[in-house]
Amino acid sequence: MRDRKIQLSASLSAFFLLAACTQAAEEPRTADAIYQQVLRSTAWVRVYQENKLRKMGTGFLVDRARKLVVTNQHVVDNQESVEVVFPLYHGSLAIADKKNYVRYDRPIRGWVVAMDPKRDLAVIELEIVPHAAAAMRLAADSVVPGEHIHLIGNPGTSELLWVYNAGTVHQVSSRRIEDHRNGRVLDAMVAEVRTRASVRPGYSGGPVVNDRGELAGVATMSNPAAHWAWCVDITEINDVLRLVRDHPKAAQRLLNPRSAIDSRDREAYDRKFGPADQGIARWSEVLQRDPQNVAAYLHRGAAFARRREWAKAVADFTAGLHLAPSDTPFLYNRGLAYTQQGSEDLALADFNAILRIEPKDELAYLDRGLLHSRMGRHSLAVDDFEQALRLDAQETAEHPDHHPLDSEAGMRLSAKLDYTKLLLPDPPYAAAFHSLAWVWAASPDTNRRDGKSAVEFATKACQLSGWKNATYLSTLAAAYAECTNFTEAIRWQKQAIHLASETEKNAFRSRLDLFQSGKPLREKGS
Repeated sequence: MRDRKIQLSASLSAFFLLAACTQAAEEPRTADAIYQQVLRSTAWVRVYQENKLRKMGTGFLVDRARKLVVTNQHVVDNQESVEVVFPLYHGSLAIADKKNYVRYDRPIRGWVVAMDPKRDLAVIELEIVPHAAAAMRLAADSVVPGEHIHLIGNPGTSELLWVYNAGTVHQVSSRRIEDHRNGRVLDAMVAEVRTRASVRPGYSGGPVVNDRGELAGVATMSNPAAHWAWCVDITEINDVLRLVRDHPKAAQRLLNPRSAIDSRDREAYDRKFGPADQGIARWSEVLQRDPQNVAAYLHRGAAFARRREWAKAVADFTAGLHLAPSDTPFLYNRGLAYTQQGSEDLALADFNAILRIEPKDELAYLDRGLLHSRMGRHSLAVDDFEQALRLDAQETAEHPDHHPLDSEAGMRLSAKLDYTKLLLPDPPYAAAFHSLAWVWAASPDTNRRDGKSAVEFATKACQLSGWKNATYLSTLAAAYAECTNFTEAIRWQKQAIHLASETEKNAFRSRLDLFQSGKPLREKGS
């Protein structure tokens, strides 16, 4: 809702702020109602080279008057034009079978008018807009961790278009993410989302909307082997659209500077209009007018968290809890902020409180498990990860139409649960991989030990920590000992001793003696 072209009067500014506040307090709508609304804005984007279909993705209409569609830059690649297809309807029902579109559709020509490779965004100007197509409603602010979202995409491997998915926001932050499969780098404000089903190629460029049916982001990256996706935030989309609308002739060089002059002009533009994310200023003004506004505390606290101002975030979430003591979004976001502050006991208390209120909150179990891992409470961490996976499997079984059961994993609840569907191969998850490895290598419970998996996950923890964490290396040694490979156990334990602090060395030397005598490690008290 940020319009930087004109100077609003104080009264008009207040109107927009109160409207945004009212918007945040709207009742959530059903998933089907949201899907039907968003579908009217969603498009199938096809890229041809030399008359051959090379790429497919998703996009969405954001401006009917100017005929503008947003998608990912990596969908359009470096092409000047694309084909765009909107849903066909039979009565009130959208036709989903791809074959009907290949045979009978009349694609609309679109010209790529702006691309921002850094934020993986592209804007397409259409030749015409179908009568039934509607422009997407844009959210006034970023989504908040714990908030539910909805996605529509066109997976390339599916015979169907307009596929629905849903998820929950795990975190929102400025991130630099590299896709090692193709070398693509994303550098933007990004929402990390835990999804009900895997987000596969073809969802790229698709709309991500909140429970009010407003655009909250665009799907851009995913981990296809797991239920995780990354979505470029609405603040970045608004920033690109403002440039395209206000400076159509200069937008491309400002979004993707290629010369010193371009970079200078972009810096001047940013100084004039400020950062894309202005949530703190917007919600602060709301609170000045209405200090009892619960939604404003949540959104301003989340904005502080996006800027890593954790103390201010905690203060706002705490103020919100005074007004709404049982509101789990405040507890969840404060727990995340406490974790980042290093206030682990306070964070644990918040996650415990959430699970008393919402005992089926999968993300609360995941984040409490991650916290237990950081605190060295490995068995408790594994218990929480197992419960998160059970809840994910239960969600799968309850929604077979959107998330078909994996015939291999399904509702399997044994020690062989697929933790790769829960944990990301990123440095923040290194402690979680380590906790699992430790339990599988050294648990006194025979049923929980699994040497082969312990080696795999301990290796992953070491990789994610750059092979510089002595504790993780020692656990890798214990994992090899559980596999009776004492040669490797001794080798890695010596490396752990080399990296260990003086306070750790004696205990690590005792482990080395154990491995040299051909004995595996067991937790104390076993």
